[in-house]
Amino acid sequence: ADDVTIRNFRIRATSSYGIRVVPGRSGIVLEDGEIFNMNSAGILGVGFTARRLYIHESQGDAIKAQGSGGPTLVEYCFMEKLGMKDGSHADGNQTVSGSNITFRYNNIYMPVSGTPGYPGAPYKSNATFMLEGSISNFVIEGNWLTGGNYSINTSNIPAPTGVSVRNNLFGRDYRFGIKTGSYDQWSGNTWED
Repeated sequence: ADDVTIRNFRIRATSSYGIRVVPGRSGIVLEDGEIFNMNSAGILGVGFTARRLYIHESQGDAIKAQGSGGPTLVEYCFMEKLGMKDGSHADGNQTVSGSNITFRYNNIYMPVSGTPGYPGAPYKSNATFMLEGSISNFVIEGNWLTGGNYSINTSNIPAPTGVSVRNNLFGRDYRFGIKTGSYDQWSGNTWED
């Protein structure tokens, strides 16, 4: 259904996703909760607002904000300890399609092996954000991001359009750098130190 609110919750997932927003739904509000133990991602879909969530202990990703519908807003969330499955390429968020998606004021903590913040096995980290495919009007704003091979990784096949990355703090616990690809806006981003 549209316009559903889930508040003050704790989900120990026993399948692929903690919460799956069905394509075409909108107005879903997820507030003040914890999602953990999922096989793929804590949340899948678009058309939701996620606020003050703790997403952790995933076999794969924290969020897969992708699909048709929207808008989608993720704010004041904390994501960590992902990629527990063998061979996992864990992302804080992975988007392969979608529009009108905003991530702001989140902490995505994904240090890689060999960096001071690495939490140890079995956790793995590909990117805080993995963006590829048909994406438009995607905003990454005011977040604290650390880790990944590249902290924000975009694919050039096809390259996402309408991606704005502004006023974020970046940590240095990544493997190769803080970004790949090109962005419509990259401004006000600084190192945390």
